Amino acid sequence: MTVSLRELKKKLYLCLMSVNALEAIRFYVSFACSFAFAERELMEGNAKIIRLIARDEALHLTGTQHMLNLLRSGADDPEMAEIAEECKQECYDLFVQAAQQEKDWADYLFRDGSMIGLNKDILCQYVEYITNIRMQAVGLDLPFQTRSNPIPWINTWLVSDNVQVAPQEVEVSSYLVGQIDAEVDTDDLSNFQL
Repeated sequence: MTVSLRELKKKLYLCLMSVNALEAIRFYVSFACSFAFAERELMEGNAKIIRLIARDEALHLTGTQHMLNLLRSGADDPEMAEIAEECKQECYDLFVQAAQQEKDWADYLFRDGSMIGLNKDILCQYVEYITNIRMQAVGLDLPFQTRSNPIPWINTWLVSDNVQVAPQEVEVSSYLVGQIDAEVDTDDLSNFQL
């Protein structure tokens, strides 16, 4: 089987675009939910870990954006600019599909109701908001109506301050008391078997 160099370049471009769409859109509904709990001073430890994951995603996002824009410019290889133009619709569809999958995830998470300050509609608007920004960053047309960020508070969680603190130096920002019902009745264990 013979594969042309051009076909390999096209596969590389589409692979990078797939990684970019993943890092750009997927996970953000879950990030928002985790951060929303922390905004209410619940599960703050979880949110701090998720914040590190989000920071990692942001690094991958900007890295792939730079690579894609360099390839798209044709500065290093004029053929890559042609390939980028050829693949424009496929890349557009890729982002729209990733956005729809993330909106479906929001629908699933909130199928039984909402939480204070967050619901399916708000998250779907947020997915559309970030999808537009991320697609524009790699030279694609915008699929959704332009709007402002429906959950601007999330930026405090997503914007890295680039300050590393050793775990032993971290100060507990809020100490919550009485968050667990520790009362156990013998009837609670009646169906328990070893």
